[in-house]
Amino acid sequence: MKLFGHQVYDQRALAGALALLLVGANLSIMMAFYFFPGGEAFALLQSRWWWELTFSMEILCLALMWMCHHERVFEASGWKKARAASRLIVGLAGVSVPSWVLVICAANDWFQHPPALMDLAYYAAVVFVVWVALAYVIPVTVALIARKPGFIYLGLKGKRRGGAILLSSPFLLLLLVAAIEILRGSHLHIVVWPFLTYLHGAMPYLVKAFRPAPPKAAPSLIGG
Repeated sequence: MKLFGHQVYDQRALAGALALLLVGANLSIMMAFYFFPGGEAFALLQSRWWWELTFSMEILCLALMWMCHHERVFEASGWKKARAASRLIVGLAGVSVPSWVLVICAANDWFQHPPALMDLAYYAAVVFVVWVALAYVIPVTVALIARKPGFIYLGLKGKRRGGAILLSSPFLLLLLVAAIEILRGSHLHIVVWPFLTYLHGAMPYLVKAFRPAPPKAAPSLIGG
């Protein structure tokens, strides 16, 4: 299978990346509705069709993320099964964020009374911190305690410095946009923040999807 002229070597990883990118785009569109000049577009977030579209997309993304990970969970054994299960949980939690948004909005009556910017920033920061904890802090802690560096997969193996730059490029772009837009008094950096964060999360999936799997060592004929 080819995509944009590039060979796809792992379609399951591509499914996971697509799920994250769709959710990130959805959340950024919500942010854009909130910051649209005059607030007219905020009414779209109060419409039934928007949330029907959002939940239909979320069901698709949950299915894509399940398809990406569930076979790896069943095929793995030992500590690798725990690693695969943790990635599945993090992936499902990540693509379910639109549901969290709905619950938070309903609990705070934001559909009738749009939130203040600081309230919005507070909840966005909470979601971001939870994501960092699930995606990085817990896996790194487990890897250190269990002495299993392989518990963490960032898609950097064999890429040296270029891999680290590739992985961090969404956040570097976010910092660049923020540096420009804050001076202009704009909120574009807040609008693109969700998408670029999810793009960062999708990077290891994309690397795995488009990078050939390393050849497996042939079994020894003499043993040992």
